[in-house]
Amino acid sequence: MDGGMTRENMSMRLIDLYAALPDAALVGPRDAAITGIADDSRAVRPGDLFVAVHGERVDGHCFIDAAVARGAAGVLCQVAPDDTPPVPHIVVPDTRAALADVAAAFYGYPSTRLRVVGVTGTDGKTTTCFLLHALLQGTGRSAGLSSTVAVRVGAQSRPTMSGYTTPPRARGPAPPGGNGRGWLRLRRGRGVQPRPHA
Repeated sequence: MDGGMTRENMSMRLIDLYAALPDAALVGPRDAAITGIADDSRAVRPGDLFVAVHGERVDGHCFIDAAVARGAAGVLCQVAPDDTPPVPHIVVPDTRAALADVAAAFYGYPSTRLRVVGVTGTDGKTTTCFLLHALLQGTGRSAGLSSTVAVRVGAQSRPTMSGYTTPPRARGPAPPGGNGRGWLRLRRGRGVQPRPHA
């Protein structure tokens, strides 16, 4: 990763993440150190920012206490706490949308330093991704790949373990989770070709 970046030496001040969120309100202290982002309370590690996403069947707000008990250093939520919370809360209109902004800021906006290709459609996306990856690697370029089947960074390949067709957004930068921003930063740190500067 960038200069030996690991979860253990990654840290960002909560106030800096707050600054990346328009229309946000901060409740509680501003000086918390955030060392990761999690949108699943079961995956929270000490120092994480827990993002309470209102899902189709489950509301992440129901798990804020569990996330704090697991060591969350802050919470990103849509509902302001009634009392003074034990950890700072960033309140936004839509946590799902804010998660993308927070992850981009936390991982240093990695997509701005890489060529990124997205493949969309109904059928053939995975095949197309693997073909593109092979073509780029065949030209001598280092390329990364995220698909529903595997995640590749340079020569390293791992199956996705999320069980979802879209890799989770907020899981840390290290394999095997497969998140957009973290994996982009990891790819950049492992020699995947940067985007040329204008």
